[in-house]
Amino acid sequence: MALSIAIADDHPVLLHGLRQQLQSTSRKRFEVCASVTSGQALLRSLRGLTCDLALVDWHMPAHEGPTGGELLLCLREAFPRVALVVMTASQQPTLLGACLAAGAKGLYDKRGDSEQLQRILIQAAHGKTSVSPGFEAVLERHYLSRRHWGQENRQLLSPREREVINLSAEGYSGREIAARLARSEKTISRQRRSALDKLGLHADALPLYEPSLP
Repeated sequence: MALSIAIADDHPVLLHGLRQQLQSTSRKRFEVCASVTSGQALLRSLRGLTCDLALVDWHMPAHEGPTGGELLLCLREAFPRVALVVMTASQQPTLLGACLAAGAKGLYDKRGDSEQLQRILIQAAHGKTSVSPGFEAVLERHYLSRRHWGQENRQLLSPREREVINLSAEGYSGREIAARLARSEKTISRQRRSALDKLGLHADALPLYEPSLP
């Protein structure tokens, strides 16, 4: 039985290509029930539909409804039975982690091939977390363990830890942060380590950390 899927991407040419690609798979594995160009249109189109999957571009126009993590949270709340798969070209580990934390079961690298996309969609539809190989390598390199990939732990940071980690992500050294915040270097080092542990990040992921991600 074919899996029903809704696709959302703000690039009409890519959207058309994805629709054609999925509908022409061998054994007719997928049936595209909706293809839209905004988060608002996706939420509207899913009402009244029986849909197994939603394949969603991470970055879409914010003036046309929710996008990114906000869209995933809206979808998860309104349509909890729909498996969510995000497609993006970003190699940023904290963005990929944010996708999983917001409820995505799959992460598809837009540079990947059709077989890779099909595998991720099928596994996500069966409740398994599945990501493109390149994304898997990025996540494994920057997170302490696989269990940290889908965790949203920024709320666990104390205000002082958040200050330190944000300044570290901007490129400030421990000495510069200590001077800026009027704390000892030892204190800054301890707060930075504590924040990294809570976020599940290796230290070399800090230049890629974006505290503003939803």
